[in-house]
Amino acid sequence: MDPSAAKSYLGALLNRPLHIYTTDNRMFVGEFKCTDNDLNIILASTHEYRIPPPPSASGFLSPGISSAPSSSSPSASKIIKPMTPRYVGLIVVPGAHVVKIEVEGDGPWVETARATSA
Repeated sequence: MDPSAAKSYLGALLNRPLHIYTTDNRMFVGEFKCTDNDLNIILASTHEYRIPPPPSASGFLSPGISSAPSSSSPSASKIIKPMTPRYVGLIVVPGAHVVKIEVEGDGPWVETARATSA
């Protein structure tokens, strides 16, 4: 992607809600404000979510983590721990810890991305 296309793509993302996943199993949802060459990202009006870890291989579960019903107890129900948000406001997410970035919803950035990839 050439620099002018990259700038227009980032410009279309300004003030849009982003979901940023980090290496420590957290997800941040907030309005994209800016980034730099190291992929540090600034989000405003941000909520933090902790993603529960999967059940361990030993068969023991961490407290509050869900488990699928076993075949030995058909009446057992699946318990799901919801991800509760915590408001953190204006934050900087270090680029070294970013695993995945998702844009919430459709908008002009989708058309910009299609135009730059063609």
